[in-house]
Amino acid sequence: MNQILPLYVVIVKRMEYLVIWRDYNFNSSNPNLYPQRVFNEIQSFHRELKSFITRNLNSKIYYVENDDEAMKLLDRKKYNKILIISNGANNAQKFIENSRAIIGAEVVAGVSIYDIKRHIHWVKNMNNVLILNGIEFHQRFFRCVINNDINLYRELKNEIINKYNVSGFNENTQELFNFPKFKDNGHFKELTFNNNQ
Repeated sequence: MNQILPLYVVIVKRMEYLVIWRDYNFNSSNPNLYPQRVFNEIQSFHRELKSFITRNLNSKIYYVENDDEAMKLLDRKKYNKILIISNGANNAQKFIENSRAIIGAEVVAGVSIYDIKRHIHWVKNMNNVLILNGIEFHQRFFRCVINNDINLYRELKNEIINKYNVSGFNENTQELFNFPKFKDNGHFKELTFNNNQ
């Protein structure tokens, strides 16, 4: 007749970093018209990287297919520390600029590029943006940002410069890991969001 009522304790911990990755290739219809073999490799690569970010870095990754979806998500998440990643095509430079306007700083960003030569010139001329190709560069990029490790960031940057024979990447160290809108305390009612989106 007596019942034992189990008690549960739930602790909710906010993830300090999250990744918003805008890439039209998340659409299964292959909108950039890659050869099927290449497109399958891209899809497999993203599955592996998502697992790495979730398990090894205890962070959340959001894959979005287009700018509208990404901007709405950025506005909703702008009080977090957001890492911006984009594919090289589909007006990525403008996407990074618009994302940074919402974040409020020229924070570090990555451009995941399959065809390096096609995009290297505009990437290297933006502040705090690196080209990323291959799983190792992506993993090291996320690790250095989430750990706020400027030495690891510069080591990675130099390796990318040497590997792809690039003259250099612009850097603004004061903005590199700066997330001015990040809130780690307070009340939800104190936050404002763009209701037009």
